[in-house]
Amino acid sequence: MNLYKFFFRLLLFILLTILSVIKTASAQMLFDNRGNGHLTETLSGDTDSNGLIVLTGKIISDKDNKPISYASISVPSGNCGTVADKDGDFYLKLSKVLLNDTIHISALGFRPKSFCVKNISIVLKYNPIITLNELDNQLKEVVISAKKINVRTLGNTSCSKSISVGFPLKALGSELGVRIALGKKTVLFRSFSFNISQTRLDTCTFRLNIYALHNGIPAENLLTQNILVGISKTGLYKIDLLPYKLLMQGDVAVSLEWVDGKSSTNVGAVFFSASLLSSCYHRENTGADWTRLKGIGAGFNLQVEDGD
Repeated sequence: MNLYKFFFRLLLFILLTILSVIKTASAQMLFDNRGNGHLTETLSGDTDSNGLIVLTGKIISDKDNKPISYASISVPSGNCGTVADKDGDFYLKLSKVLLNDTIHISALGFRPKSFCVKNISIVLKYNPIITLNELDNQLKEVVISAKKINVRTLGNTSCSKSISVGFPLKALGSELGVRIALGKKTVLFRSFSFNISQTRLDTCTFRLNIYALHNGIPAENLLTQNILVGISKTGLYKIDLLPYKLLMQGDVAVSLEWVDGKSSTNVGAVFFSASLLSSCYHRENTGADWTRLKGIGAGFNLQVEDGD
């Protein structure tokens, strides 16, 4: 009798092990599959009381398994997205109408990944870790050889307290930028400056982004690593760009993106000094479309150098 019990328990253990392996393998296949195949598993546990899909997870590097700070998560077809925090953790709510759409995970200096929303919503329940592959972005030696080095300031240098442009920070990834003409010569970026005329946040962190322009709209991000600046009060801010060895030419869009911040009043907003008869770009989050605000431009400027 004891022998029968032993074999019965052994058989039960083997069956449970096989089922566990099959379930894990199925989840991994869903994670890797970017198609819109039919899924029989329900989405229990990943919707809120309003029926919205809730995605939570952590983004890490394949090189050392360390968190990737401020990675971008976006669903462009739904004009929605967010930014992971400094520890790589993210939280995003999506409408169920986006189940068959594509979600993009990206970070400066890493190879981006894309998944079907339906697939990743299931996989994250079993394994809330998303790994991005690091790119080889070693800094190259930058030398400007010339008899004369020219240092110029390009863009809007406004420090006005009466004229300002800003936006309520409702979603991480909110962004404001301007177009700056660098000219035909290749220039080295020395610094980026802007003036805060008013802030309603206790603390705030912005990421500097520099985009190539396509049909006059910001497109590909030309940077390969995060350039961050913390905001705690009004006044002039200057970011030293020489350590990043940035060489560019032509027209670019230079923006500041909200990636972190706290407000004791639960009302967050930042206003930048600006000037009239100009324009700037804005988008509400990392997955939203860019819009152009005409008639007013943020006081963003670059100090650059080139040689004769």
